[in-house]
Amino acid sequence: MGRFDALTQIEEPPKKLTPSPIVSSPTPKKPSVRQSNSPTPQLVRDEPKPPEINTSTIEPKQRVNERANAPTDQRPDGKRIITRNSFEIYEDQMDSLRKISYKEKMEGELGSMSSMVREAIDNYLQNKTPRK
Repeated sequence: MGRFDALTQIEEPPKKLTPSPIVSSPTPKKPSVRQSNSPTPQLVRDEPKPPEINTSTIEPKQRVNERANAPTDQRPDGKRIITRNSFEIYEDQMDSLRKISYKEKMEGELGSMSSMVREAIDNYLQNKTPRK
């Protein structure tokens, strides 16, 4: 609460800002017949105009080889991407996967049910895909 005392102290009210008077630009006068040696000050500023663009001469930009936005089969480093999906399987299939996984873990192996299913899907797809 180190700042509490600073927040509760009464401060001087802020000073009111007075609005500045509005100054209109002088109307241009016609040049007088009598000319003086001192130049007359001008308050009008010349604003720079943006360059005019002729759209008929503009060429379309060249396409640059970019990375594809669509997913590819494999990553550049050769590793496959794992995505999580839910599928319905029979209870006896799940029980069998659990038993095999437990057995592999007891033998000191990984025992990953996910890797078993991925391997089974790869085998299934290999058998079902027509050979060229």
